[in-house]
Amino acid sequence: MSSCKHMVILLGAKLIGIDCALPFAMQIKAEQPEVMVHFVFLSEKDMPTVRQNYVLWNGLLAVGQVSALSPGRPGLAARVLTAWRLLLLLGAMVCRPTVLLTYSDLARFPLRWMAMACRVGKGVAVVHAKAIYPFSKELREEQEKKTAGKDVAFQDSGDRFVLWHPGQVADYSPFSRAPATILGTPRAYPSWLEYLAGIEARDGMQDDLGQRVTIAPGQPVMAIFYTGWVTIPSLVIPAEQQFRLFFEAVRQECPQAKLLIKPHPICHQEKLKEQLSDFPDLDIAVTYAHPQIVLGRATLSVFGNGSSVLDDVYAAGMTALEIAVYHPGFEQTGLFDNPGRVSAVTQDEMRAALRRWIDHPQTLPLPARDHLLCAKPTNLMQALVDGPQAI
Repeated sequence: MSSCKHMVILLGAKLIGIDCALPFAMQIKAEQPEVMVHFVFLSEKDMPTVRQNYVLWNGLLAVGQVSALSPGRPGLAARVLTAWRLLLLLGAMVCRPTVLLTYSDLARFPLRWMAMACRVGKGVAVVHAKAIYPFSKELREEQEKKTAGKDVAFQDSGDRFVLWHPGQVADYSPFSRAPATILGTPRAYPSWLEYLAGIEARDGMQDDLGQRVTIAPGQPVMAIFYTGWVTIPSLVIPAEQQFRLFFEAVRQECPQAKLLIKPHPICHQEKLKEQLSDFPDLDIAVTYAHPQIVLGRATLSVFGNGSSVLDDVYAAGMTALEIAVYHPGFEQTGLFDNPGRVSAVTQDEMRAALRRWIDHPQTLPLPARDHLLCAKPTNLMQALVDGPQAI
């Protein structure tokens, strides 16, 4: 099966899945240019969220063909079109060995038909871990509470189950009974890093209007990962209220700083613009660039709630300033504890942290990150289809 020259990668609206699949596909193409890659969104309704992230969308287009299975609208014509597209896809997988890649249970319709066609065509159906990094201790404990006494295993977890790090074995063993193979951290794949460098060289970092973000020489820069206006059960105080306090603290302590705000896809954009309009004196740029690009420009990151992007910050060797006010049980560690995490929940604490960043940046704690990164095997395709290891 190491002769597979065709890959079908199933995508949805959640960027975390694409963050794994796209670097993987890029590295496969770099190692074996003859492999044809076909990215398939299950619905056209999932595509606008990804288009908004110009780094991921341009990456998909650069690597392979991009299409959708369903037109994402009701009606008989839409159902007929979906059936026709599915039939064509199934035929292509039956006629040639294919790697089918997804993070979902393959027993779901229409994935079970795709997996069947893939296997009939002498290919391999693969399920991959959605998360890039191993779970933190707190997240693993939360998962254990939710899954205690329950059978949460996928009905069809593929012919292979891809993990990106040895630390994920414990995280995903309740879900998969398939042989597993560990393929290294996608964020660190050489082809992915080369692509990000090319994007920056060509386009710089774009704001939400598609304009190049400018940073003055010597200007301090912080990356702000903003959720806002959604209910987050672990928080006592809504994130948008904490960020208002934080922007006031910036105004008082470091008004010269550049604020790179990366909204979460679920963030209410109009409400964000309304809040930022109250701070016209601050140098703010809203961007949908990839976290690795945003972090490459900053020396401090700021979070209003626990997020998997915190691990990106730690992997980049940067301090994370967390302004979240958590419910009891979360207030000390959040969900992504690390020596490089600094908590500042009152405005006085925020101001003190900002003064420290400006006046004594060398005193900020450095994160632990070796536990997040794992080297890839020499040949990804061969490791994927020929060399699984049992969980």
